[in-house]
Amino acid sequence: MSVRTRPERAAVPRPQLEAQPTQTRTQVLQLRCDAQSASRPIKRAGLSLMETLLVLAMLAVVLSWAVPQYQNHLRRAQRQLAKLSLMQTAQWLERAAATQGAYPSPAQVPAALLQVAGGTYQIQLQTDAAANTFALQAVPQASQAPDACGVLTLNHLGEQGVQHASLSAKECWSR
Repeated sequence: MSVRTRPERAAVPRPQLEAQPTQTRTQVLQLRCDAQSASRPIKRAGLSLMETLLVLAMLAVVLSWAVPQYQNHLRRAQRQLAKLSLMQTAQWLERAAATQGAYPSPAQVPAALLQVAGGTYQIQLQTDAAANTFALQAVPQASQAPDACGVLTLNHLGEQGVQHASLSAKECWSR
């Protein structure tokens, strides 16, 4: 039976691992750690290029869904403001008609009533003194122009409608 022996390796200078009488236990442990880490490759902290690209791709997918949802939310909020402005203007017109006996002309309506906060809608008023009627329209402007509800309308009978819309009046006024 033969005994296998290890082949001889070239002597690599290593830091001294034995404790000297003047060294503390902490210094000896530090020397051992230094000796072990000298043979290991250094790993750098941070992200690789592939990890960074993967994160950017995931971010792009999330944003491609989130941005349109956010824009639709803003359009719905602006549409609510336009409906509120139409209702407030109609209420003012009804009070004026109750005191004067007829609906006032568009020139007599305060300009503040015909504006929507944010400037996303323009309120237009048409009155007919002979027939004692009015019609209000909220026309979308600028970023609100692609809204699916188009022009919101309200008349003296309280009838709510839409023009140039891809949704029905009921859908637009109830959303």
